[in-house]
Amino acid sequence: MLIGRHNLKNKMILAPMAGVSDYPFRMICRDYGCDLAYSEMVSSEGLVRGSEKTSGYLYKGVEESLGNKLIGFQIFGSDPYIMGEAAKIVQEKGADIVDINMGCPVKKVVKTNAGSALLDNIPLIKNIVSSVRKKIDTSFTVKIRAGWGNTINAVEVSKALEDSGVDAIIIHPRTQKQGFSGKADWQLIRKVKSAVRIPVIGNGDVVSIKDYDKMLHETNCDAVMVGRGAMGNPWIFRLAGDRNYNPSIDEIKSVIIKHFDLSIRFYGDVKGIKEMRKHLSWYTKGFPMGNSFRAIINQLSSIDDIFNSIEDYFTIQKNNFSPHQLAS
Repeated sequence: MLIGRHNLKNKMILAPMAGVSDYPFRMICRDYGCDLAYSEMVSSEGLVRGSEKTSGYLYKGVEESLGNKLIGFQIFGSDPYIMGEAAKIVQEKGADIVDINMGCPVKKVVKTNAGSALLDNIPLIKNIVSSVRKKIDTSFTVKIRAGWGNTINAVEVSKALEDSGVDAIIIHPRTQKQGFSGKADWQLIRKVKSAVRIPVIGNGDVVSIKDYDKMLHETNCDAVMVGRGAMGNPWIFRLAGDRNYNPSIDEIKSVIIKHFDLSIRFYGDVKGIKEMRKHLSWYTKGFPMGNSFRAIINQLSSIDDIFNSIEDYFTIQKNNFSPHQLAS
């Protein structure tokens, strides 16, 4: 599948998730076959103002440029000029793909007329896309929802995006009003795919490899973006190419230790440990004695103590572990 000038072989893409899709997590997913990963979304205003914290989200490791690996940086905002300038900065930071968030339903985003609020203003969408397109020559995507409030206008928005120069559309088929409740309407993805000529990437309620297969079959989308389904489960990307794969208990342990190490080296000891606690919860969800293990880890501040606790816990798990049925 071509997204602008970039050829994507793997049809499973890592979603931009605030507090999740950072460099350490992306690198773990890369190990298991994730060719395209999106960053956490960043404020266009913050980038243009030169905010050091905002710019920090646009980290691209050397490893993310090797082979066919691609990185997409996602920005949000509502001012066409600022969005164009921010997109230029993002491209200069090494983005293979620049993405605009037009789907975030969170109040602090939509109250600035950004995110999914843009879906209520197609003329403004066109102005923003036109401004960004003039400033960048790399690939360009936009992530949308079904519509603003309870209105569903994704097909109309998608046509406007295509006409304005976007290379691909990512659609999460819930309305802004739904947030993350209810069920994603995958048939809307199919309608968007039928309405435009550019690639369409489906997103929403894909938490297993079976969901991935089902979305591709039911919607005819060109690729699938996975968010929650990859949290604590980076091997879902391997499963996209090998349905018989299941990680061993030793492999799960080694991935957790590697992720911890990447997080500590990237953020430093204190923040690195803090960031990893949520990931550890996802990695060990459903494991025997998982709650007590996580409670112990959450009380530890020494890296050596944490790593020793992980070793001890997984040594115990070896005796009664059966491989995850990740395809379920």
